[in-house]
Amino acid sequence: MTLKLIFPIIVLTLTSCNFLSSDNWDKIKKTGSLYPEDTIETFKTTLLQDTQTVWINSSYKNYPYKKICGNNVQVTFDLVQPVVQEYLKQDSLMIAHMLLNKFRETGVSHFVAQTIFNDKLSVYLYTEDGLNPVKTLVDFEVPNEGRLEGDEEWKTYSNLFEKK
Repeated sequence: MTLKLIFPIIVLTLTSCNFLSSDNWDKIKKTGSLYPEDTIETFKTTLLQDTQTVWINSSYKNYPYKKICGNNVQVTFDLVQPVVQEYLKQDSLMIAHMLLNKFRETGVSHFVAQTIFNDKLSVYLYTEDGLNPVKTLVDFEVPNEGRLEGDEEWKTYSNLFEKK
């Protein structure tokens, strides 16, 4: 299993989010209203004369808890790996869903986008504070490279949306 982390890792805490206390967040988590129904849009863009395919979950465009789930996890998979090719043949979002399920075992996580560009599959997730994304990525069954950063404004997600 290969995992490469690109540093720096920015650690955010719930105390930086003044509008919602951790007690209120715990109550919201128990209601089950954390996850909007997925609405996946697919489109292609051209970057540097190469075509990029994007799957974006547009149901998160106005997600009210972005600041609480402000940890952006970008996971890249090499398309030349046979295991990656096999999963993509079965379902273009299979790896993303597997990864999301693995993250949700430890806390609140959201699949917001996936791209394929230059022989790389990239999956974009946002998570709440307190999870251990490094362990989750190391334990994930498909070899990957992970990048972790704080993004309370969900700028990465917004930038993918603007390419549409």
